Amino acid sequence: MEGCRGQKRQRAGDSVPHDSNTHNKRPKLSARRNFPPEFWDRLSKVFLTGRALRELDRRNAIQSLPAPPKSEEELFSGTLSRFARCGGPSIVDLRGCPIPRSSPTFFRSYTESLDMENKTTSSSSRGPEFERHLADHGIYLHNKRSTALNLRDIRDRIELPRDALSISHFSQEDFENFERINAAIANEDDVMIEILPVLCGANKIFSKRNFLFTEFTPITDGSTSKPKPDMFDGAHLDEIDNLLRKDGKIYPLIIPTKHLQVPVAPNFFLEVKSQRGDPAVLKRQACYDGANGARAMHCLQNYGKSVAVYDGNAYTFSAIYHPGLCTLELYAHHLTKPAVPGGKPNYHMTKVTGHYLGHNRQYLADALTAFRNLRDLARECRDKFIKVANDKARSRSPEQVVAGSRTPKKRQYRRRRPLAKMDKPTCDSPRRKSPRSTRKSSPSASSKSLG
Repeated sequence: MEGCRGQKRQRAGDSVPHDSNTHNKRPKLSARRNFPPEFWDRLSKVFLTGRALRELDRRNAIQSLPAPPKSEEELFSGTLSRFARCGGPSIVDLRGCPIPRSSPTFFRSYTESLDMENKTTSSSSRGPEFERHLADHGIYLHNKRSTALNLRDIRDRIELPRDALSISHFSQEDFENFERINAAIANEDDVMIEILPVLCGANKIFSKRNFLFTEFTPITDGSTSKPKPDMFDGAHLDEIDNLLRKDGKIYPLIIPTKHLQVPVAPNFFLEVKSQRGDPAVLKRQACYDGANGARAMHCLQNYGKSVAVYDGNAYTFSAIYHPGLCTLELYAHHLTKPAVPGGKPNYHMTKVTGHYLGHNRQYLADALTAFRNLRDLARECRDKFIKVANDKARSRSPEQVVAGSRTPKKRQYRRRRPLAKMDKPTCDSPRRKSPRSTRKSSPSASSKSLG
């Protein structure tokens, strides 16, 4: 039974069980995913969390482990071979001694633990250390440093009534049906399947779910995992002008993935959790998503400008839904100029509104109204900046063509002037020989004729 229990607990990547208990435990120090070592080295403040303790255990284990054994080539050197040819040492006392089994087992365990430590990947966890990491790179989960200047306009916009959510279309029966669905939620997949259609309604905005933003330039230092929103809205790829897509500076800021059917220039994000999910993790994830989206909007807004403009307005939004609390919170994200010239901008997250959906029909209708209106506002901001950037790209391309066509003409003109003077003695010489020859031959011809 003991062996069977050990086999059930064994996971992919764990080492084979050995005789020594200490040897079995060493690979498990890095079996669970954690942030890479450079993440902890660059963190301004380390919190006492489980991942921090595992990283400490990992480093202590590396320091306490002995050096790996020497290879056979190092052991059987030329000096040892010559010593063996002369007879070697007496091994009479070693006859009959059993070969120790722990040594190869230990060294194999040591090698496997090092391989697991080298394969440590960036974690998708969103603990307090991740929040500190974001703050160290100018990404804040609050608006204490700056509040979006258009916050009042955003709140007025999301309160506009919608016909689909009026009392005649959204009844008490719809509210009770939502309560039953929300109470049966078991995991995040249930939220995306059951709750998301209720939130979005019949609004056909281009969106996708659970795509890793592999093409985005890291907004911090690259030591954390890339964004992977539960849902995000964006534009179709063909809505972006080809000149923008080919721009090496613009592409990694507005194109999140290599998939052609995934929205680009995303500026609305949704993060959800299960019944027992941590609401603080939801907010950190939304902040991370929103910062990447705000950077994309800022890139399109300032395309073609020599000096970037920071107007303090929010054009990117996020939402978090927690089925256990039955709450929906909406946020706005905006940028402020760098603290030092040449530095990175700061990103701020401002809460727009929050709703409790489980009180009555009106509470649920108000929450759905705000959510759908905010998606519409995000689409309007996105389409506006894409149109402006496309127009600038198309207006600049003819000037570049004209400028490029003028440049060769000037070069040809400048080259012909000196070449014309230098080439006259050589290029025109064949033509000049004929008149000279005729001039020289004419006297002879005349003399011959006279003779």
